[in-house]
Amino acid sequence: MPAQIETAEPFRCLSIQQPYAWAVCSGLKTVENRSWSTDFRGLIAIHASAAKQRVTRFVRESKPRNLTADVFNYSAIVGVAELNNVVEMNPNLESDPFAIGEYCWLLRNARLLPRPVPCKGKLRLYTLSTDESVQVKQQLSGLEPAAITAESQAWREVLGEERDGVDLARAKSYMNLGCGDDAIRHFDRAIGLAPDDARLYYGRAYVWTYLKDEPRKGVDDCTRALALSPEEAVFYMQRAEAYRQLGEDEYADSDERQAEALDPEIVEEWKADDEDNANEPIE
Repeated sequence: MPAQIETAEPFRCLSIQQPYAWAVCSGLKTVENRSWSTDFRGLIAIHASAAKQRVTRFVRESKPRNLTADVFNYSAIVGVAELNNVVEMNPNLESDPFAIGEYCWLLRNARLLPRPVPCKGKLRLYTLSTDESVQVKQQLSGLEPAAITAESQAWREVLGEERDGVDLARAKSYMNLGCGDDAIRHFDRAIGLAPDDARLYYGRAYVWTYLKDEPRKGVDDCTRALALSPEEAVFYMQRAEAYRQLGEDEYADSDERQAEALDPEIVEEWKADDEDNANEPIE
């Protein structure tokens, strides 16, 4: 059953970039990903941010389908959806290409508004003004899921096929959640698809070293990363950390000196980050 609409209660709202705001409200995308959770459950408004870069990229890279951006609105509340639950990324969600975590917001009963409500978005799950809430609520009575047009179907197909970066995103999410085995599994898949990407070996080295307590494998992966990108100071620093866990301080000291030669401030910055538990390996 749809969540009850309390006319006295302002809407909570989540801002999402296009084309994903449209994908949520059209019912294609039922998982939204965030690095944070919320206790809120119920009907939320979906705001489409002003950013157009991703739509532009899809249009440019999908020329044989003649995609256009005519179905999208920006800087406006474009629809609603029920936030049914929020769960950590887990293997049960991996059949959904849109689920990448860390926290997966599970949505249902999504609908597009016939008249988008222009406004600026905000960070996190925020509260709409009374006027904005009223404009949304006035459109909800009898509102049905969006009809499928030829253009919207083309976008559904393109977005449903998107797989680029899914394994890396999941690997990072599992890593940040402390799930070492799942992180390694997705780094393995990402490396299988892009064996010359040094960042992937670096990321996997982080998991081996800090989550799996297998620093020797961390050394091996950093060595692979350095073979591909020998001027990256952070790769030397990560290998130095693995060497220290192995008690091989001579090698660790050598790697720190090499890192410092490439980036004179990195040793101090790395140690400060380590104290703050903030030295995540991949941007």
